[in-house]
Amino acid sequence: NQISSLTSLSRKLNETKELQSEIGIQSISASQLSRKLRHLEQAFLDAVLQHCIAQLVRRIGLKKATKQLGRINLVDSSTITLCLSQYPWALYLPTHAGVKLHLRLAFVDGLVHPDKAILTPAKPSDRTQMDSLIELDRDALYIFDRGYVDYRKFDEYCRGGTRFVTRLRYNTSIAETYERRTIPQGSPVLRDDVVRIGSSASRSMTHPTRWIETLDSEGNLIIILT
Repeated sequence: NQISSLTSLSRKLNETKELQSEIGIQSISASQLSRKLRHLEQAFLDAVLQHCIAQLVRRIGLKKATKQLGRINLVDSSTITLCLSQYPWALYLPTHAGVKLHLRLAFVDGLVHPDKAILTPAKPSDRTQMDSLIELDRDALYIFDRGYVDYRKFDEYCRGGTRFVTRLRYNTSIAETYERRTIPQGSPVLRDDVVRIGSSASRSMTHPTRWIETLDSEGNLIIILT
């Protein structure tokens, strides 16, 4: 019913006299619901999530977005700030505590749904979860941001045939460059080369990748590696 709060849910349940009679409770308050939810096992919530995802997949089907792109997996994280005095184990800044939710979202036929979720303390970098969220899969295209830059992992993906698109920082070093194509006048693409990123033979990628430069809507330089 898309009920948005425990108070609204309590009101809705208390209108259902048959339910109260069946379970032997005269009224169901928002605080009762809150206490019950607090003790729910995570495995139960995981099962509910997977059930919802399965229903969604059945409804929209498993068609590929396009024959060229295949299945698209979006990988990113969100930091959830917590009260430091209540959660001292989750310290990540001098005055803040927090946890980080790492998500892999599956993009199918224009709809996005959660495909995998990992909860960690906020302090470790996004790169620590790359093995869990980015799998060697020739049928998937992974898209992730600058927090996941790892040359060793990029080489693994190239060897295994896992396709990826990511952004790079402006100070990324290039060991070798080969012009891929001449950019036509008026193109939104400023540069399109084949490069081997890294600062030296010992600290560079082994495999060549495609380096694309363009501008965002505010005129800022965007560097894309794929």
